[in-house]
Amino acid sequence: MIGVVFAGGVAWASARLLDDSRRGITLVDVVHDGVPGFTAESAPSADACGDRRGCVEGVQGDGVSIYRFDTLDHARQDVVFSDADFYRSDRFVLEFDGTMTAEQRFGVLQRLEGTWTGSDD
Repeated sequence: MIGVVFAGGVAWASARLLDDSRRGITLVDVVHDGVPGFTAESAPSADACGDRRGCVEGVQGDGVSIYRFDTLDHARQDVVFSDADFYRSDRFVLEFDGTMTAEQRFGVLQRLEGTWTGSDD
């Protein structure tokens, strides 16, 4: 009985301590006018995912596409055998087509990673 209570307490505490705030972040939070490769008209959609397993939404920009997956495992599976120029951050996968400059790529990555921390710098 004590073991059950202890295990239940550990599970409850770990659920409260682990930060799961990333799960609520969508492409609307990441993509907006001013992010390199995207404009105000860039609208995420499920259709942009194509046949990517577990993809919830995607958006294609000028030189970069971003996809959001339902689980971390699906995001990992999307890139594990990919020969694309990609960057994965949690459940997001960015694919670059080679036309962006290093500064533009950095701007996109900075915006994506800044979404997690609440800061663009």
